[in-house]
Amino acid sequence: MIARIVMIGVTAVLSGCVSIAWPPFNGGGLAEIAPPERHRIVITAVSTSESELLRQLQDEEAMLERLIAIEARRYAAAETTLAERLSKRIRREIAGTLYSDAARNLIELRDRVDMIDRTLSRARINVGRRQT
Repeated sequence: MIARIVMIGVTAVLSGCVSIAWPPFNGGGLAEIAPPERHRIVITAVSTSESELLRQLQDEEAMLERLIAIEARRYAAAETTLAERLSKRIRREIAGTLYSDAARNLIELRDRVDMIDRTLSRARINVGRRQT
C-alpha cells in the first residue's frame, strides 16, 4: 500500500502535475523538454512533397560540398563524415517513400551543415590570428 502511494507521488512529480487537471502548455514536466518551435518545424517539413524534399536535400548537399572545398574535412572531419552519411541515408529514405523520416533527417542535416559552417568560421578567425 505504501509502495503504491510512493509510486503515485513520484509519477505526479515527474509528470509536472500539480492538480488532477491536465497540465498547462509547456507544463508537462520531463515530457516537454524540446521547445515547441522545433516540433512546428518538423511538422512543416513532414508535409512537404518528394520533389521539395529532394530540392532541399540538393541545397544542403551543395552547401556541404562548398564547405568541403574550403577545408571542412580538416577542421570538422567527424561532422563532415556524419553529414555525408546522413545525406546518403536521406536519399535512401526518399527513394523508399519514407518522407517523414527523410524530412526529420533533413532537419538534422541542416543542423550539421550549420555546425560545420560555424566551426570553419571560428577556424578561419583563429588561423588569421596566428598568421598576424
